[in-house]
Amino acid sequence: MLYVTIQLEYRVRWKGYGSGDDSWVAAKDMNASEEIREYERKSAQNKRQRPTTPRPAKPVKLSRRSGRNRFDGSDNAESTDTNACVPAEPPLTIEPVPMQPFLPHLLRRWMEPPLCHYLVARESVLSALTLLSQFPSALLSRSTFPVPPCAEFPTSSLIMEDLLSREYSCYHDLGSDQRSEAKVAVVVEMLSKSYLLESSQPEDKIVGVTHIPATRKGLLRCCLDWSAVLGPLAHQSVVSGTSQQSLPSPQPYSTRTPPGWISSPCNALSSLGSAIVHCDGEALWLVWPGTPSNLHWWTQNHRHPSHGRIPEAIKVLDGLELMFLTEPCSFVLPPFAIYWCIGFSLASYTCVSFASAAHWTVAQDGLATFKEAATGGCALDVMQRLLTETQTWDQILQPAGPAASYLTEWKSHSQRVLGGGAVDDGRQLQRSQKYQIHPSVSHAINAALQA
Repeated sequence: MLYVTIQLEYRVRWKGYGSGDDSWVAAKDMNASEEIREYERKSAQNKRQRPTTPRPAKPVKLSRRSGRNRFDGSDNAESTDTNACVPAEPPLTIEPVPMQPFLPHLLRRWMEPPLCHYLVARESVLSALTLLSQFPSALLSRSTFPVPPCAEFPTSSLIMEDLLSREYSCYHDLGSDQRSEAKVAVVVEMLSKSYLLESSQPEDKIVGVTHIPATRKGLLRCCLDWSAVLGPLAHQSVVSGTSQQSLPSPQPYSTRTPPGWISSPCNALSSLGSAIVHCDGEALWLVWPGTPSNLHWWTQNHRHPSHGRIPEAIKVLDGLELMFLTEPCSFVLPPFAIYWCIGFSLASYTCVSFASAAHWTVAQDGLATFKEAATGGCALDVMQRLLTETQTWDQILQPAGPAASYLTEWKSHSQRVLGGGAVDDGRQLQRSQKYQIHPSVSHAINAALQA
């Protein structure tokens, strides 16, 4: 009401209803100013007596006469936002994720070679697959190696890129939070089934992967008795009666693994949970996912002998896998699956030992050391040597070609393995009645020998 009265008196003065003497209006002006100052004083006193809990501020009005803020008396004060006094939200309390004792050690190892190479060297891996794509299809034809009944899995480049990105992320931030376990589960779910991997290139072959469930019952279902397999492999007791100490020990990061050893492809890559088994010239691939629980057990037992880790892994680790590859491969896969492809397609068909992650860079570095199939060696070295000596696989497969002696030795060695005869070094292969070669692999070798 006070404010309205002041404005009315100014309106009267502006319209000229005064007598010309402005003393009366000036006195009224003075009284109004005193009343305004009194109001401001009381307002300030009321502010000091308000509770400390902030409340949303009301819009501030400026006096038309003096342009001062009626509430704080400041000159040329700007209008205050209605939400200026709203308190900010309290900061989020982020509780640290508890790190188990083994995780810092694993995370440090991600930055050391060859683990860093594993994470970033996809181009080197693809170059190795490019070399393998020239595998002699005339020798290993589709009719010779029948594909077992499997569920189809369309393998376009987009699907494989998505699988690769998920696999890369789930291992790279391993142990950071619970989401990493979920990412691992996605990859494991996609790989824990029988499927056909079909290449994006029409001329490439379809690769059949036979998956065996991760249980002892699953191993028995594929005609494999683990104790019978472990005996001749780890202790050589069935093969020659020699002790474990007399066997040559594989060197770390070596491209050579003595036959009869159950070995990890690379000691520093053991967290990937891969192991290869050489069994009478045949390669079986054992895989378990690199979940935190598996990695914890592996890091606590990484100094144990190889033959002591594998049986214990069946009881402890999650998701033990035993797989066979029934055809050669030439397609894009995640890094850990490349192990399976190269190991199966070459070691199973050529009886050549394959054991190391160093094979990834063989094609790029130009390492070529020709080794006969009966004496073991690097399968990629053999393939690269053959490729460098000839122009096409048609020339390689000629009777008088560079691969003639190699193929002859491979066939004779396979015959000795299947028939139980003596190999070149004099060892006698005594086949256990409990152990049988997987039917698809046995059929494939027999068909190849009859070709």
